[in-house]
Amino acid sequence: MSQDGAQDIDWSSQLFELAGVMLLVLGSDGRVVYINPAGAEILGRTQNEIVGQDWFETFLPERVRAEVRTVCERATNGAAGAPKLPENPVCRADGSERMIVWRKHTVRDAAGRIIASLAAGEDVTELRRAEAQRANEELQRLALGATKTGVWQWYANADRELWSPEVYHLHGLDPADGVSGYGAYLEHYVHPDDRALFDAAVAHSAEAGGGDFRIEFRAVLPGGGIRWLVRRGNLVCDAAHRPLRAYGIVMDVTERRALEGAMRASEAFLDRLAALGDVHGLAAKRGGITDLAKLVAGELDAYPPERLSLRGPSLLLTACATQVLDMVLNELATNAVKHGALADAKGHLSVVWSVMISATGEPLLQIVWSEVAGRPVTPPTRQGFCSKVIDGGIAHELGGKVEMDFLSAGLRATLTMPLSKVAATHLGPTNAK
Repeated sequence: MSQDGAQDIDWSSQLFELAGVMLLVLGSDGRVVYINPAGAEILGRTQNEIVGQDWFETFLPERVRAEVRTVCERATNGAAGAPKLPENPVCRADGSERMIVWRKHTVRDAAGRIIASLAAGEDVTELRRAEAQRANEELQRLALGATKTGVWQWYANADRELWSPEVYHLHGLDPADGVSGYGAYLEHYVHPDDRALFDAAVAHSAEAGGGDFRIEFRAVLPGGGIRWLVRRGNLVCDAAHRPLRAYGIVMDVTERRALEGAMRASEAFLDRLAALGDVHGLAAKRGGITDLAKLVAGELDAYPPERLSLRGPSLLLTACATQVLDMVLNELATNAVKHGALADAKGHLSVVWSVMISATGEPLLQIVWSEVAGRPVTPPTRQGFCSKVIDGGIAHELGGKVEMDFLSAGLRATLTMPLSKVAATHLGPTNAK
C-alpha cells in the first residue's frame, strides 16, 4: 500500500478503534495492514502480533484458505462497492475457531487504483451454535414424534421428574398438568400388575451402582385405557449406591405388543390345526373310524395319569364325530392347562362318557368333563374361543347341546349328542385310565 493510501485511511483510525466488530485492512499482498482492538480480541492476540502477518496463511484454517483467498481476490478486482464475502472460520491463538460474517469495501486512490481492502467482520459463532442447537432440537422433536418416543429425567433429591411433551402425550396428559415423583408415578400411571417388576428393575440397577435399565410395562391412561410403554434409562448413583438422578426415553410399543399377540394367536391356531390333522390321520388309518376311548386318552396323554380319571365304554366314532370331538377335547384341555385343573400340580381332571336313553327313547352319548382345580377358579366374563368352538362343534355339527358350569372348584362341561350322529359301532364297556 502506498504512503498516500495510508494517509487516506489514517483519519478514520479513531473510529476503527471504537468499533464493536472486527475491522481489518489488508494490503494487496494479503498481509494485515491494520486490525482494530475488537478484531484482535476475537483472534485472542494483540494488534502488534497480527499486523504484518499473511492473513490467509496465519489466521484461517487450512481447509478454507484457498477458497477464501480466491473469493477475496475476485471481489477485490471487481467493481467498487461493498460485496458480501463468504462466512468463514478464523483461528484464535489458543487453537479454537470463531465464525465470522464479512462485509468488504475496496479502497482506491485518486487514480482509481486499488490500494487496500477494508473488511468488517461480525463474530456470529454463538448465533450459529444457537441455530444449530435449535435445528438439532427440531430434528429430535420430529424423530421422537415419528417414533412415538419421549425424553424424561428424574432427580432423587427432590423426587421430581421432568418430561418432554411427547411423554405427556404418551400418558394421555397435558404438559400443563405437571408430573409428580417416582412413587406417585408408580401409583397413578403404572398398571398394578407391573409395579413390582418396574420397581425391581430400578432397584437392581441401584444395587449394581447404577447403569442402564429397561422396563416394559402397561401405562394406565386417564380414561382407564392401557398403553404398552418401554422406559429405557440410565441410573446415576453415589459411592454408596444411593440414586442421585436418572434419565432416558419412553417409547410406545402398543402396536408391537398387539402384533406379537396376533402372531401367538395364529401360532396357537396352527397348532390346533396340526392336532386336528393328527386325528385325521388316525381316522384315515381306521377307515374313518376312531375309538372314543383312544381319542380321549390320546388327547390327555401328555399329563400325569395320577391326575386323570378317564372312564367310559368303547365306542367307534364316525370320521365327522372324530374331527369335532377331537377339536372340542383339545380346546377343553388347553383351557385346563391355562386356567383350570392342569394349571398347577394339585388339580385333577375326570372325563366320563356313557350311552343313555332320552325321555323320548332316543339313544344319546353324554361326555362329562369335570375339573377340580388346585386353586379358586374365576368364571370368565365373556365367551372365549374355547366356548365358541365347543358350542359350534357339538350343536351345529353333531346336533347336540353343551352345558358349561363354572363352579368354584373348577369347570364342569356336559356334552350331550344323538348317538346316531356320532357312533359307527357300540362295542361295550371299557376303562381308559
